[in-house]
Amino acid sequence: MVRLVGGTKDANGRIEIFHNGHWGTICDNNFDRGAATVVCKMLGYNNSDAMLLPNSYYGQGHGNIFFSDLHCDGTETDLENCQYTSWDNSKCNHADDISIDCGKSECLLATPVRLLGGRGPFEGTIEVYHSGAWGEVCDTNFDEKDAEVVCRMLGYTSKSPRVKQSTTSGTGLVWMDKLACSGDETDIALCKSDGFGPKLCARNRKAAIYCGQDIQVQIDGGKGSYEGNIEILQGSTWYPVCKEGFTMNSAMVVCRTLGFSDRTDPELLDGQVAYLFSNVSGPGKQIICSGSEGDAGLCRITTKEANCTNQAIRCPRIAVRLVNGTQPNEGRVEVLHDGKWGNICGRGFQQPDARVVCKMLGLQKEEQFFVNEEFGTTKGPVFLENMSCTGNENDISGCLLNWKPANCSGQNSVGLRCSK
Repeated sequence: MVRLVGGTKDANGRIEIFHNGHWGTICDNNFDRGAATVVCKMLGYNNSDAMLLPNSYYGQGHGNIFFSDLHCDGTETDLENCQYTSWDNSKCNHADDISIDCGKSECLLATPVRLLGGRGPFEGTIEVYHSGAWGEVCDTNFDEKDAEVVCRMLGYTSKSPRVKQSTTSGTGLVWMDKLACSGDETDIALCKSDGFGPKLCARNRKAAIYCGQDIQVQIDGGKGSYEGNIEILQGSTWYPVCKEGFTMNSAMVVCRTLGFSDRTDPELLDGQVAYLFSNVSGPGKQIICSGSEGDAGLCRITTKEANCTNQAIRCPRIAVRLVNGTQPNEGRVEVLHDGKWGNICGRGFQQPDARVVCKMLGLQKEEQFFVNEEFGTTKGPVFLENMSCTGNENDISGCLLNWKPANCSGQNSVGLRCSK
């Protein structure tokens, strides 16, 4: 006698067998499609394309674990007619309980998965939804094959996703560990692992990934990091980005990747003629983006065998300056808006915001910021409050900005001292 337990419909669930007066489960080791076909046949389903769901996909069972070294060719009418060495299986535990779906596999809901703490939904710490809560994946043996499966679940098709260091504190729950995917699975629940369930995992051992291609983008040869020739690093080589096929959509994604605003269109400039200081030449790369990508690594990138004209752009930026300091690296921060210089309100101003302003000024990083009269007061306008930067932007135009501060006086303006 056989039954399916814990599934979402009659045709799927954890396999349980009744033997010697007790219900027990079957281990997923060596359990193959032939055995799944036999189980479905025993349940009245005529389906030779059953989906195998290992690692206690529908929860862990209790009691006995049956069948050691089970092998079926699919023609049998009962599991007892298959080959096996023993009814008892002492090599497995209930984390290895096998589940199946005897219905159409495309109807099976995928494991909910998301990435948090990165620059967008394409990057961050992996979280899976299980038993009504989001939890993380420990990075024991986690590699590019595992990352490829997660990225595919999220709709990204890059064949070279990167495993990264997690930067989030997380929920505290860890649902999976020792993931071992082949790279071809459509769901991480189909990969080998130690099953779903609470796991012990060090805070700095959470799996994190980037679902784009392994590239870097830079703008070089202009007056600053916001303008110049576009170049792509693949492997250890920098390549020029070709003007051929390059559109405003691609320019927006490049600027977005570099931390500049995408709320204003960048300018497309003539390459090589305007920027003579680029050291990159030879065969180039074409980058083709739809404009919706959060990172250039998610665009289609192809190689041009012949030399090409380098594309140059100017990304939107906001002018900033430091005033009333005793040295060039310190002072009250002012921004240019609608043709006028004004202050930044200290309300909500944080260390990452200071880091971006220093970066815009060509200085290394912030040493200290002030929300007082350290660099004098002003009766001029106050333009910004509650800025929200991650610290990775190259310009505050890439941060969340509120241009309409309420009741913020010059006495509360931001002052800054950057490292030289």
